[in-house]
Amino acid sequence: MKKKVFNIALGYIFHIVFIVMSYFMMQSDYGNLQIAFIAAGIIYLLYWIISNIKSYMPWIVYLNFAIGAIVQIILNNCGFIPEDEGFFSGLGQFFYWLLVAALVLLIGLANMILFIIDKFRKRKIVKGEYNENH
Repeated sequence: MKKKVFNIALGYIFHIVFIVMSYFMMQSDYGNLQIAFIAAGIIYLLYWIISNIKSYMPWIVYLNFAIGAIVQIILNNCGFIPEDEGFFSGLGQFFYWLLVAALVLLIGLANMILFIIDKFRKRKIVKGEYNENH
């Protein structure tokens, strides 16, 4: 239970930090914002995979992470986050939106793979215990 609550909170903190960073950096320094998001996203994805190798994380944690990403995308599209400036204004914000969506999809894919591995692992354990007892 503690692990689930911690990971839900960590996901929301991740999104809140990048919403605040977007608000202040998107307009003039969106390149560094995207680099920071890619780096933090890779670290978060690795954390997700490593923390779930021994015990599978429930889908509710992923659902909360996805909700945070949807809020982040909505805030970018509704004008809360100022558009980037320059010749192709809005393009940096579009690529940032794609990065957020890609991270959610990658974590969802990792969660699905870990879910399948966990099911096979539990099935093997149950079969092993059944064969030993009978």
